[in-house]
Amino acid sequence: MSGVAGYSESTPSESEALNRSQPNDGIFEEDSPEERPVRERISALDAFRGLTIAGMLLVNNPGTWSAIYPPLQHAPWHGWTPTDLIFPFFLFIVGVTTHLSLAAMVQQGADADFGRGVSAYERWIGDAEAPHPNLGTIEQPPFYALPIDAHSAGTKGGPRTNTRGQVLDVRGNVIAGLYAAGNVMAGVSGPGYFGGGGTIGLAMTWGYLSGINAANDAKANAG
Repeated sequence: MSGVAGYSESTPSESEALNRSQPNDGIFEEDSPEERPVRERISALDAFRGLTIAGMLLVNNPGTWSAIYPPLQHAPWHGWTPTDLIFPFFLFIVGVTTHLSLAAMVQQGADADFGRGVSAYERWIGDAEAPHPNLGTIEQPPFYALPIDAHSAGTKGGPRTNTRGQVLDVRGNVIAGLYAAGNVMAGVSGPGYFGGGGTIGLAMTWGYLSGINAANDAKANAG
């Protein structure tokens, strides 16, 4: 190899073999158009998208704002008009296409959009037995959703809990009516921290368990 940046004495075949043998740590190189698999189009979704775009153009350019056909106006507060459906239609299209695109990339084992799972760190924290180490599909109900905001927060310690999420006092006795979940409870990692996002799963799991047990206790006490 030469000391001049961008110059290599190896032949093209040697360079290609070298690039294929080394993991792509953090740098995602897009496949050429010939290498990308052709995704099947859904005619109904394409037609719905086209009609929605046409509707958006119509409601945003009614011809004259001084004399607008009533269905091309938003409802003032109560009720709805066809114009009020344009944005929900777009959200529906985005949701469907995101699911289809993500499911295809999971099956292919490669993220062609954002390159997730290409670095050694991402592969290390992912599921090595899955088709894609960091992506997965949502198929079996029941489904739960919650908003997640980006913050910098963490604790080293917290109150001990039992398997029902009930907080224990210093003697190991249950404190009636007090539950804990997420960062406020003592974690399984003790004073350590698994890594970015490591508390999200614990918060979701213990929040779910604590919520169910707290509701059951409240019903039992009310009865």
